[in-house]
Amino acid sequence: RERLAVLRQACGGPLTWRCLGDAAGRGTWKANRGPDAWGLVKVALADPVTESDGLAGLAAVTFGFKPELATGVEDPAQNDDFQRWLTGLARAIPHPTPPLATVLAAGPAVADVYIGLEANVDSVLRTSARRAEMEVVYLPPVIEATAVLVSPGRAAPGGLREALAPAGWDRRRPTPGALPLATAKTLVGLRTLWRDSVR
Repeated sequence: RERLAVLRQACGGPLTWRCLGDAAGRGTWKANRGPDAWGLVKVALADPVTESDGLAGLAAVTFGFKPELATGVEDPAQNDDFQRWLTGLARAIPHPTPPLATVLAAGPAVADVYIGLEANVDSVLRTSARRAEMEVVYLPPVIEATAVLVSPGRAAPGGLREALAPAGWDRRRPTPGALPLATAKTLVGLRTLWRDSVR
């Protein structure tokens, strides 16, 4: 929560994806007018090349930088400003990226910010003794991911739908103001850009 307050001050208002990337690109908390003792800004994001929540997070930060880059109107690989900004954000991601449970257990020594899917974040926070130290923030735009069970030609395996509900996936209603996840073509392009140019 202390780091969130500094980020909001650095943003001069509500925290946004663009401002979070700017803060990460500055490298240190001191450069963001925070205490020097906090050291580097660390943003945990699962690997977009191999993890679905990391790819969803990459789509969200891309839309926050410039919507046209996440909707297929413009090619992110052709936007030098975006690639520089994204590279700054990528430098702030610890290697290996810690899971949220580790971040909660170890605190900001591991990561200051965690980007993830709501269902995954909620399921971890519900059982954490350090829940009060964290604040969940929905940065605009919120990107909505939908879990779909597909079983062509036969009934879906029993129990899967029931297993998803307690994990936070059984919302059955759209999130107000949420945008759909980018198209498969855009996601593939972002994943390729991340793998080949950014990381």
